Order: sequence, then C-alpha cells, then structure tokens
Amino acid sequence: MQPVIYWLDTNVFIQAKNGPYSFKVVPAFWAFLDEQIQAGNIRCPKMVYDELVGNEAPRDDLALWVKNRRQSGLFAPATRPVQVVMGTVADHVCDKYQHHQAAEFLRGADPWLVAHALHSKGIVVTHESGRKLNAKKVRIPNVCGELHVPCVNTYEMLERLGAEFGTASHKRGR
Repeated sequence: MQPVIYWLDTNVFIQAKNGPYSFKVVPAFWAFLDEQIQAGNIRCPKMVYDELVGNEAPRDDLALWVKNRRQSGLFAPATRPVQVVMGTVADHVCDKYQHHQAAEFLRGADPWLVAHALHSKGIVVTHESGRKLNAKKVRIPNVCGELHVPCVNTYEMLERLGAEFGTASHKRGR
C-alpha cells in the first residue's frame, strides 16, 4: 500500500523558517523533512519551488535548502493527469467565487496544491485558515473542504508522521 502523501504549501516552509523551526533552533525539523522526502511522504507542486526560489540565486537559508532539494523528488511536475484534475479545481473555483478572486487564487501554486492532493488522494498541509462558507477570498482550506480533500496544518502533519524533536541537552545563555 502506498503511503498517504502530504502536499506542503509554500507557507509551511516560510513559517517554519521564520517561526518555531528556524534552521539554527530546530535543525531536527529540517532533517525530519528530509527523511519524509526520501520516504515519499511529503511533496509539493513544482510551483512551490518557483515561489520559494524561482530562477534567482538563493538569498537565505530556506532558498538554499529548497534549491539543494530540487532533484530530491520533493517537487512534483504537473503531469497530464494532474493537469486534468487542475481543470476540475479551476472550474470549481470559477463557479463558486467572484472572477477577480478566482483569478488571484488560480495564479499561484495554491490550486496546484489542491489538484495534486486530489489526484493522489493525499492531504494538503497549509497554515491558511478557512473562513466563513461565504468568504470572498479564495482560501485553500475552503477549496479543500468543498472538494473533499483533507487539509491539515504543519503541527497536525508532524503529529501524524510521528515527529519528535526532543533534545538531549540544553544550552544556557550567560
């Protein structure tokens, strides 16, 4: 049986780096992600790579980390079957939301995140929060709910994958 794939949003990496899992404070988080990449448990649409690095030289630790994993299997191209599912996602968003809001959502990696998860029967991981059912802005958790795609945040993913980041010793500042 194939493992469930967790499809990570761009904001998962950015918030981890800027918040509780910075490279210097919790390097075990990034090592855990590497283990999960190798196990095939976590992936991202190729557009997440583009949002984090693009064609520019890495400018920070996150961009360098991402660029070094370009060929690791983390970043999935949009295969023909995923493109077909993307059409379903785009049609749904265009039917449910106002044109300018749908167009904004469809411009980035977010719809591809949903399409990949829908195609693979995976789980979307994002830090976006859903809004009221009649929300004006298109939000990943809302689209996931409407299309019956499971959606969790980073902490729920880490718990489900059994992550533990305990340390054997603590350093004290002087």
